[in-house]
Amino acid sequence: MSAVDEELDENETLLIYPFVNGLSVEECVSGLDLCVVHSPCDAATLTMLQLEKSAARENLVTIRVHDLNSLADECCVNDCVVQFWFMWLFRFISLPTSNVHFFNTFFYSQLCEPDGEEICSNWVHAKQVDIFSKKMILIPVHGDHHWSLAVVVNLC
Repeated sequence: MSAVDEELDENETLLIYPFVNGLSVEECVSGLDLCVVHSPCDAATLTMLQLEKSAARENLVTIRVHDLNSLADECCVNDCVVQFWFMWLFRFISLPTSNVHFFNTFFYSQLCEPDGEEICSNWVHAKQVDIFSKKMILIPVHGDHHWSLAVVVNLC
């Protein structure tokens, strides 16, 4: 059984995180006059507005119906849900100045590919993350339909 109404398309977008103003849905929609300017306020219109407002931001995670359905009993939680969970946990922490860094859900699988070390090194360099200054590094690892978390402590 799915977690979401079966009438919805599996690829329909439910939310995009981080929200437009960062912390709450209420903040995001305040001042947008969504129901006045764009009547009626349907899900597609709200999603379009959020995409427009978030276009310049990096590190977005989009949760679609099939992602939410991965939370149902006897289903495998997918990467978007895990990525959202990490982003939600760290929403009040300034990651550039934090002693903790978490890699996205694709980091480890990319690292295991041929040329993965170089690609991952380029990611870290491009994001200007000094992993050696962090006290803890969190790496989500997916294998055999199971998620694990690799934790590196005091790398420096």
